[in-house]
Amino acid sequence: MKKVRQNRLLGGFAKVPRRLRKEPLNRCAGSRRAHKKESRVNLTTAQNGVRGKERGPGRAKNETLDTQPRKENAMLKFGLKSKCFALVAAALMAGGVSAAEKIRVASEGTFAPFEFMNSKTGQLEGFEIDLVKALCAKMGKEPEITMYKFDGILPAVLSNTVDFAAAGFAITEERKKKVLFTDPFYKSGITVILPAKSDLKIEKFEDLKGKSISVQMGSISHDKAKTIPDAKITTFDQSPDAILNMIQGGSDAAINSLASTDYMIATRPALAKQVKRLDVEQGSYMAMVVPKNRPETRDALNKALKEIMADGTYDKIHEKWFGRPATWNKQPAK
Repeated sequence: MKKVRQNRLLGGFAKVPRRLRKEPLNRCAGSRRAHKKESRVNLTTAQNGVRGKERGPGRAKNETLDTQPRKENAMLKFGLKSKCFALVAAALMAGGVSAAEKIRVASEGTFAPFEFMNSKTGQLEGFEIDLVKALCAKMGKEPEITMYKFDGILPAVLSNTVDFAAAGFAITEERKKKVLFTDPFYKSGITVILPAKSDLKIEKFEDLKGKSISVQMGSISHDKAKTIPDAKITTFDQSPDAILNMIQGGSDAAINSLASTDYMIATRPALAKQVKRLDVEQGSYMAMVVPKNRPETRDALNKALKEIMADGTYDKIHEKWFGRPATWNKQPAK
């Protein structure tokens, strides 16, 4: 019975000729096939003789190229691919497109001129949206803006679904109990709007006692309406809908943001003929909102805000949307 030796690399058994039994099994991948291959290479090189030498230190014309084990070639290719992937990753990080550099922002699209959908381009834009982009540029972040209904933004902040929110938030003591505010970026307020033909005499908010009022749900206008005795309040997801309800006779008056109201009247001539904005105002500072457990995000936004106010970027954005440089008090809110 002939002796056979197990070829572990090939996973089976192969007959080993007597003349090879004293040679190491791992020679050139440890197989008879590899041994024959090496013999062919040597023979081919010898047959080429002078022609091989004439080619200098390179290979002879008919010399077999693959004289290394396949396993070593595979490892070499893997190493080259790994280096390529590493170079590509480094280039992406150097280019500032790493996914880790994105920052999640909540906003809404009905509060012109601060944030609204451009009907021509289909893009979200506005004064506060431009501020967000400028602040994120200073921070080295890429803003990833998601639109919510206004009354759904604070829950998104509280649950850490977003890193911060930019949606025309007025700074209030009640909100401070739940979230962090950045330094203020604008001083606005709220005002009273009446139908153009209304004969109501309104000189202060208290004069709306017992009247029906339209407001945007969850807004500072909504908060103010709740303080008016016996007021009949109707809420809407969007402030333009609250004003439209008033125009159509659904309420005696509407309470809305002063800046937003002035912008709508200035850009919509038809609306200007249907409403009148009273000189009843309550001033308030506006700021961006950050989760309570992310003071580092608030601090980074505050630092960026100071920088764009110092280098003139803020005034350029303000003039773009309001037609004049900012004049309001820029000191941080207490």
